[in-house]
Amino acid sequence: MFNIKGHSGCKLIVFAEEERTLVKKSSPGKHYDQRLRLQAEKQNRFSDRLSGFSELVIPEVVSIDKKFFTMDFFHGEDAITFFDNCDIRQIDTLVDSLICFLNHSIFNSRLEVFDKPRFLEKLNSVEKKITNDPVDFTLIRRYFSNLPEIVIPVGVCHGDLTFSNMLFDKSNRVCFIDFLDTFYETPLQDMVKIRQDTLYNWTALMCRQSYDVTRYRMLMRYLDRKLVEYFEKHDFYEAYYEAFQVMNYLRILPYAKQKPIKANVTQKLKEMTSQWT
Repeated sequence: MFNIKGHSGCKLIVFAEEERTLVKKSSPGKHYDQRLRLQAEKQNRFSDRLSGFSELVIPEVVSIDKKFFTMDFFHGEDAITFFDNCDIRQIDTLVDSLICFLNHSIFNSRLEVFDKPRFLEKLNSVEKKITNDPVDFTLIRRYFSNLPEIVIPVGVCHGDLTFSNMLFDKSNRVCFIDFLDTFYETPLQDMVKIRQDTLYNWTALMCRQSYDVTRYRMLMRYLDRKLVEYFEKHDFYEAYYEAFQVMNYLRILPYAKQKPIKANVTQKLKEMTSQWT
């Protein structure tokens, strides 16, 4: 048995039960109990739906309790280690796996007209949490208010699809972990979150281990081009990507406590919204 502390403060314990290796993920406190349960339930739904996809792994949720859940252990390596050692064939396989996952989410979503009032309500909620940062909410609200109203797939997404929440094994399988409920359940959220990595290098920013920076950035640029080619086939991506990415970074800002992270988030928001003036 060994213990790991996750980014959210959750405690992870890996242990053996008979011939099965499991992970127990425990809430860091009462404030997180409901959120953890929703994560487990969402992961369980995806595990059932994607059980037939050999290249995608969603650990089976074995049990759910008030303050923890248990799931199958996936023996793999983190993204930084993977990108430091992979070849181009593995990168292309990863692109295919991500597209497969997103196609599955889009297919299992329903089409609805974009809910602009919900989006603006979330903006108001986020604004109340951001008090001392240089964010032009007047500009952002004006841009959001002028968004078109076309159909968007709603209902299915990972919710936090960054490389921080993936593991990779020697068989070129990718494992998705740390599912998250979000205010707008749409595959577009996952497109936004993966580009938080491929365009803005988020996982590398959070990384404390040494790695080949030049190689990593080259791979991110390659991945970003490949994924955007796929994303741009969807009208809803073209219409709403910028707004959802700005909302994504606005939601990160209140929780960015370290100065370099906070400065990075603020700078990215400035870069994204500067073209709206």
